[in-house]
Amino acid sequence: MLQGLSVFPNAKKQQFIEYVKSGDAARDARAWERAIGNYQDALDVNPKAEGIWVQLGHAQKELGMFGKAEVSYKQALELNSNSDDTHTQLGHLFSVRGDVRNAVKHYRTAAGLGSKDPIVFSYLDSHASTVEHDQSDATAGGQAPIYFDYSDLVQYFRHNRFPTGIQRVQIELFKAAQEASFDVPIRACAFVEGADFWVEIDPIAFRRLCDLSSLPGETSDPVWGGALNQVLDSLSRRAAVRFPRGATLVNIGTSWWIKDYGAYIRQAKQKYGLRYVPFVHDLIPLITPEHCSKGLVEEFKAWIELVMLQADFIAVNSVNTKTDVVNYAETRKALDYDPQVVRLDAEFARSPAFAEDDGFVTDCGLVAGQYVLFVGTLESRKNHAGVFQAWKRMIAKRGIENTPMLVCVGKRGWLFDPANAVVESDSRLASKILTLSGISDDELASLYRGCLFTVYASHYEGWGLPVTESLSFGKVCLSANNSSLPEAGGKFADYFDNDSVSDLLRGLDKLISDETYRKSREAEIASQFRPRRWEELLRDLVGGVTNHFSKPAVKQQDETPVARVVPGVLYSLALDERMGENRAVAETMRHELTWHPLESWGCWAKSKTAKLAFKLSGDRTLSRDEFFIYMKLSCGPRPLTATFRLGVHVLGSVSLAVAAVEHVRFRAKRSWLADPEGKLYNVLAIDHSELTNLAQHSNGGDKRNIGVGFLEFGVCDPDDFEFRLEIMDRRDMRVV
Repeated sequence: MLQGLSVFPNAKKQQFIEYVKSGDAARDARAWERAIGNYQDALDVNPKAEGIWVQLGHAQKELGMFGKAEVSYKQALELNSNSDDTHTQLGHLFSVRGDVRNAVKHYRTAAGLGSKDPIVFSYLDSHASTVEHDQSDATAGGQAPIYFDYSDLVQYFRHNRFPTGIQRVQIELFKAAQEASFDVPIRACAFVEGADFWVEIDPIAFRRLCDLSSLPGETSDPVWGGALNQVLDSLSRRAAVRFPRGATLVNIGTSWWIKDYGAYIRQAKQKYGLRYVPFVHDLIPLITPEHCSKGLVEEFKAWIELVMLQADFIAVNSVNTKTDVVNYAETRKALDYDPQVVRLDAEFARSPAFAEDDGFVTDCGLVAGQYVLFVGTLESRKNHAGVFQAWKRMIAKRGIENTPMLVCVGKRGWLFDPANAVVESDSRLASKILTLSGISDDELASLYRGCLFTVYASHYEGWGLPVTESLSFGKVCLSANNSSLPEAGGKFADYFDNDSVSDLLRGLDKLISDETYRKSREAEIASQFRPRRWEELLRDLVGGVTNHFSKPAVKQQDETPVARVVPGVLYSLALDERMGENRAVAETMRHELTWHPLESWGCWAKSKTAKLAFKLSGDRTLSRDEFFIYMKLSCGPRPLTATFRLGVHVLGSVSLAVAAVEHVRFRAKRSWLADPEGKLYNVLAIDHSELTNLAQHSNGGDKRNIGVGFLEFGVCDPDDFEFRLEIMDRRDMRVV
């Protein structure tokens, strides 16, 4: 008998059955909006159908309508409070939402009612302890979780759909984390500007967005827009993460575009004892700055300097990148560990929705086996110019009819105009080059399957995903022989000197003309090349991080990471490349989020009591009882007065006129320091009588409240005349 329908006429029963059938069909097709409508229609006929309330909850949960899903599941419980399945589904829902307490509550009830679901018992084994203990002091199953920071990927999806290299790595590692089990809890988060902290990502909604990013479609597609808005809406509504003590944050993408990212890392370290592990994909802006914008070079330099000061451990994507990182660190302070290498020798991103036919190749006007594929951002570093020159010479040598098409796939990047000019100036060359941007993964897969072979001519890489992707499709890659590319291609790729167009042309000729050779290389790839699953890469990363922090000899950096100041050194916040390391030290002086983000000249105080924190470096000590503190300060659009304190000791008060920039010297005593030997940190507090509301001076355009501006800092002994003269030679000094 159909539940709750015993007193209904046959017509109602049949209507209910039809609605349920339609809902189930929509559910099986993952057409969740339609399923919701059908199940609601069925419940209008019979509101006592407990199982349909559960199905409605499933569909609502899939669309991220968690509040409505909770109501539906609880309605089912009102009809039958002893259903282990409904309690299990509520446990799943709260687990996805990050509500450990309620997830454990319903999973325990489900287990008590006889549930056999392994997820129930696995979750209880891992998370039950968090209900008895505060999350900040106890962690699940004795294992502190690892949070992966996908801020970069979330930001990318705001304006783009199809992933490039680093985004592809993040997507596949996220999917692997969702599909595999690990001894340590793995969670996903993103930095949210409104919350000014990290927020856990809704894994179901984010997975849906990642899956859609591999399929054809536009960013204007309502399905894509809805999935993106669901992720962003979830992030805006969730509370900031309370990192369990000893948790690790792995930044798998880039972060230098996030204002004050380093300051928030310091805050999380101080508040929660968070361990920070950046994944460094390359040092390209430092190694080949000629191929990067000036702004990117400056942002990256500032970021890597902070990494060297604040990272507890570093992961990299190749041995070559590891060497670059270690060498760079040695110019500052050598690392006391080896960065974890996570080789990106993974299979091409696969989706069960990928088309198996190669109609896209035909749609592009191409013939399978008659084109060479070059995948990479259209920018100067990828060396399209060199490949175009080789194609030009190939046409002259072989004739245009015997020269294959060159298909370049990638989004437009930095300094591509000179390479493009080579093509535009030669109509014969232009007829043999096809440039494609904004294509999906299944369309790219079609191009890989149909190509004769691939070419990759980059001047420098962190890994070189297109090389490995080519091999994944059984295609030979003719790769430049530099940086990490021999790691990506191994013995399966052919190589050329990318400073020599002639050498590139020789490699192209051999693969085009010598079919026997090319086929033998393809056979070698087919029989011996084994790309790894992304789960294996994630296990490398997770294992490397957990093993590093489990070593008895490893000491975590201070939970309150502050600047180590060397007496006799001037630290500046100005964007001056010559002072990159000193600027990073100056930035870490800013304490407890009491300062606004950095600007090109320095930064404004954010709080009525702004704080600078520092330790004295052991590299050089203060030898006198008295010492001097030097600061360069500025004032906003209103005059201000601020009092400066070192601990509880007042150094003096400073009044600044509108827009003034002044250099100030304070006297202090070593006995006022928390620890002259540098084991403890000192706080220099700046008390303002009031802050200036910039909205009143910018027609509402800038709503910040600001205090004093901070530009430079230094300490020295009174008899360090060289340092004092250096400062006084360049400045008018106010002595307080």
